[in-house]
Amino acid sequence: MKNRNFLFLLIFLMPWTLSCSRATRSKMYTDTPTSGRIAIAVDESFKPLIDRMLNVFHYTYPDATIDVRYVPEEQAMNDLLFDTIRFAVVGR
Repeated sequence: MKNRNFLFLLIFLMPWTLSCSRATRSKMYTDTPTSGRIAIAVDESFKPLIDRMLNVFHYTYPDATIDVRYVPEEQAMNDLLFDTIRFAVVGR
């Protein structure tokens, strides 16, 4: 009787456990150099240059998304220091 209950429990829990592990594996690889999403802050004076560069980047890597915030230089550095963004383009 104990073996039968153990076997039933094992058969019931195995698919549930395996299905949970697949979801976490697929999420691990979504942020790569050619796909994913990143938020950056750019000094307002670089807007024309960055816009042209983003057009080329999005054409080359359609699975990658760059969320750009055009802010003053000081705000960009503060956002970088406080982990609001992962990359900043500033003049100094």
